[in-house]
Amino acid sequence: MVVSCAKKVLRKKSEEGGVRTPSTIPHLEVDLHVDGLEIFQNSEKPGMIAILGRVHSIAPSFASTVQPTVLNFSNPFIIGFEHGQVKASAKELMKLTIDEFKRLCPHNLEAEGREFMASLRVVIADTPMRSFLKRITGHMGYWSCERCIQKGNTTVQTNKRNMNKGYFNFGLRLRFPGYQKPVIQLSDVNAPRRIDS
Repeated sequence: MVVSCAKKVLRKKSEEGGVRTPSTIPHLEVDLHVDGLEIFQNSEKPGMIAILGRVHSIAPSFASTVQPTVLNFSNPFIIGFEHGQVKASAKELMKLTIDEFKRLCPHNLEAEGREFMASLRVVIADTPMRSFLKRITGHMGYWSCERCIQKGNTTVQTNKRNMNKGYFNFGLRLRFPGYQKPVIQLSDVNAPRRIDS
């Protein structure tokens, strides 16, 4: 189905002939999938990061008033893989992909030799990869919510309820007698304070 839709759009444009301008070149919206995977069971060995793409929709041109054809069942295609002894930075990892999207951008006025234009619709990644790509604190760290701007304050209060009910890690209590788990409070939040007894 994807191939037939693409052929139909491209065939219509090639029959028109003439000089190709950005307003006569088909436009694709692409979803980008980025995910890391372990090749070996040993976590010390290097892993691999796969960058995949999927065509979401095709329009006759970027400036077209016609509703784009959404491709519900398009297959992903390989854009690239990263593998090495050391994990590349997010900038190094995505550099070639971003450069290619800039070259295929509909706002780039060089249309000679181009069969289509493409723009990035969305980047799909799991939480650890998303925090790596955005270069924010890891998904398990303090203040790691990528959408929050409020930082919490660690206080000396303890979560005695969890310790008394046995939810607290029993091994920590044996190894570190007197250990008390701190409670994080958000300051300047318009919410009633929770009181545990």
